[in-house]
Formats: sequence, structure tokens, C-alpha cells
Amino acid sequence: MAYRKPPLEGARATNHAGIDSAERRRREAVAAEEKLRIARMANMARLRALRLEKEAAEAAEAARIALETPAPVKKMRKPAAKTATRTPSAQTPAKAAAS
Repeated sequence: MAYRKPPLEGARATNHAGIDSAERRRREAVAAEEKLRIARMANMARLRALRLEKEAAEAAEAARIALETPAPVKKMRKPAAKTATRTPSAQTPAKAAAS
């Protein structure tokens, strides 16, 4: 004949119920953490989409401004003045004496 446990009574039933409620609390905590993780991921995705949209709008605005603004005209440089280079023999007497 099969062995069958008698129903729990009194203090034993209370202890057994404590184990079940601890397991239930653990499962609820895990479910709450999972829900929080999903909410964080959704928020990060939302913020990323907003950032990418903003960057695209800024790039389009910069391109529009670049097309509207004429290129700056570069000024022509004046040709360098021709100066006679000094040779070591043409130094002043004070500099020659110092050497």
C-alpha cells in the first residue's frame, strides 16, 4: 500500500506556510527586478532615439547653413619685399669683434 503523509496541523502547518511565502516573496522580487530592467531598457531606447533624432536635425541644419553661406573670399597675399641678405663679412665691427 502507498504511503500517504497526514495533513499538516498547528505549528508544522505554519512553518510550511512560511516556506511558501518566502518562495513567493522571492519570486515577486525577481519579477519586480525583471520589470525594472525592462523599464530601464525601454527608457534607454527612447533616449537613444531622441538623441539620434536631435543629431540628425543638427546635421541637416548645419548642411542647410553651409549651402546658404557663401564661401569666404581669401585675401591675396602681398609679395614678400626683396631684401638684401647680409653675409658674414658684412657684419658690423662690434659683432665681428664679439665673434
